[in-house]
Amino acid sequence: MKSGQQPRLEVGMIYYQLFFIVLNTCIFAACQTLIAEDFAGPSFHPLPGMNSETDEQSVSENLSKGPLLFLGAVSCSSSNCHGSFKSTAPLSSLSYTIWQRHDPHAQAYRTLTSERSQRIAEKLKLESPAEKSAVCLNCHAAPQSGYEISESISNETNLEFVSNGVSCEACHGQAVKWLEPHRSYAWNSSLWNVSRKNETGFKQLKSTVIRAETCASCHIGSAGRDVNHDLIAAGHPRLLFEYTSYMDLYAQQAAHWDIARDKKRSDGINSNQAADHALNSWAIGQLVCSSHVQKLLHQRLENSKAVWPELAEYSCYSCHHDLSRSESPAPNWRQAASDPKKGSIARAEFYSLFDRVILESTGLDTDIDSLSKLELLNTQVDQMKPQHRDQMLELSASVSDQLDLRIQQYLSEPKNLVELRKNVLSDLLKQEHLQSIQSWDVATQYFLALSQLQTESFDSQQHSQSLMALQTIRANLAFPTLQLDHPENQQTHLINSPQWDSPHPLLIIRHELKSLR
Repeated sequence: MKSGQQPRLEVGMIYYQLFFIVLNTCIFAACQTLIAEDFAGPSFHPLPGMNSETDEQSVSENLSKGPLLFLGAVSCSSSNCHGSFKSTAPLSSLSYTIWQRHDPHAQAYRTLTSERSQRIAEKLKLESPAEKSAVCLNCHAAPQSGYEISESISNETNLEFVSNGVSCEACHGQAVKWLEPHRSYAWNSSLWNVSRKNETGFKQLKSTVIRAETCASCHIGSAGRDVNHDLIAAGHPRLLFEYTSYMDLYAQQAAHWDIARDKKRSDGINSNQAADHALNSWAIGQLVCSSHVQKLLHQRLENSKAVWPELAEYSCYSCHHDLSRSESPAPNWRQAASDPKKGSIARAEFYSLFDRVILESTGLDTDIDSLSKLELLNTQVDQMKPQHRDQMLELSASVSDQLDLRIQQYLSEPKNLVELRKNVLSDLLKQEHLQSIQSWDVATQYFLALSQLQTESFDSQQHSQSLMALQTIRANLAFPTLQLDHPENQQTHLINSPQWDSPHPLLIIRHELKSLR
């Protein structure tokens, strides 16, 4: 090696090392910037919980400012979020796509543009068409300003928004404060716990209770979402909701969540058996829906502008009966059986299992005072006396509060699932309860309950007998068809209520229920 080459080589190596040091420093800085953006969104705000108390306070103040606004389904629809079209993509990346293509909720707004909806709006004498009226949009869409919107929607921005129907935020909560942190890797870490997510308006639908409450707010009713007798008389279907059977059907149509993982969540139980989770889901659903029924009653009583009694609280067949072709002056069999008390109108029966039976069957610590309040409330609703309105208002609030306490008690206490199933089946199949089944509504609730409570853990003969009994019950609950003869066209139409010509189907159902004992 020539003289002087060694020093020049050493200098070159030093420059080479310095170059890589600078390069690595730049890469590290760039990574920090990308991580910051991923954690906090494009605004580069620090992630709550990772910085000083000052930063923490500023984030909390930011969360408390302004209303929880909807951003629309488009905020979830990008291909790198939940709107992927690749069949190989993870399920979470396909959520929006599945919702848009298969979920009936995505068509909820379109329903309002149908001829039937327009007829309902005309009969109700609404100021605007159904697709622009708050009374319809409160359930059929997720309005921009929450669920209290103006009487009509006229500007194109709002109209485009509500046309998404019941989109992502209607169930998951208004996204204006949680969308950016939701995009981050930290969202599923301990840094974003349940309490912090709640502050942003995000709904924890992994909880069966919150999920059932979210469904019930529309499918049973709540403030601003009341399918009352006026709506039913105008042609809107009455709301009959049973949480577990609804979720089973919904999952078959449009599951955009991991069903297997969903069934492994505890919700107060410690089991990997699908039957145990069905039982648990049914019990929670019954309690939540019962509480919602009482809350809706409370809201109806609280509305001083509304007339009481609200006829949607009562059994349709107390007033409406089949038109008999017989010229006999004897009353229709259902009319005679609906209520033995002359001049009394029975309360709606579909939710009759949501009261005492489920509370006692689940072994919850239900005190005598709570049960007496529940019975007194039911008695006063049956009596339909306006002078009882203030007392019913107080009772309905107390009963719903007690039911909410029982839900938390159910979640917090350990459960013997074998004993729970035995108690529920025993209570439902008692002779006095079976004899009280006088309507399609109650018989249907029995069918839906027993469909969840029957299990593969029964021996093969018992399981086979149960399935046969349930199939017979279902066949006798099915709506019959009526052939309408038109001169130019002959069509078969579904009848929208069970037109039993005699008590015969009900007797068959009772017989099959007894066989399940």
